[in-house]
Amino acid sequence: MIAILAAIGKKQGYDIWVGRREQQEKDHSIISQGKKLSEYMTFKHLKVDNAENKEVVENIDLLWIKGTEITAVFEVESTTSMMSALMRGSNVDSTVDKFMVLPEERETQFNNKMTSPLFREHFENENWKIIFFDALRTAYVKEKTDLDIYSIINKKNVSASISAKGTKNQEKLF
Repeated sequence: MIAILAAIGKKQGYDIWVGRREQQEKDHSIISQGKKLSEYMTFKHLKVDNAENKEVVENIDLLWIKGTEITAVFEVESTTSMMSALMRGSNVDSTVDKFMVLPEERETQFNNKMTSPLFREHFENENWKIIFFDALRTAYVKEKTDLDIYSIINKKNVSASISAKGTKNQEKLF
């Protein structure tokens, strides 16, 4: 998931930061088997103006950056705590779009978390959105790096609803 999102961001003109822990992991996606995720990064040292606690921000799974501003945060939560994603993301300005990328089988767990006022408040007030694994994979296969990630928010089956670059929502990131 990180490799797909990094490739999309890079093609669309963003600098790419991959979280410290994930940098040494290998890409096993539809993009490039065996490539280290660090190879998708466009710079070696994270320097941004719209975040606090640099050490925490460096551990966010993936960042899209323009100049010295984070424009999008991605936390891929296949097995780890969704609350940890919210905590890491809270170090980035609340106006920045944040995406929690989940396997479909964690949707019930996510919905249960949303019943907690603390979780729901942070999720909603800090600009989080959900992208499901299968929707991202399917859309990427069809659109490649022209994929508008906003077209797949909260969607599990996107085969008929994918839209390419140039839509209103993705322009928000530019």
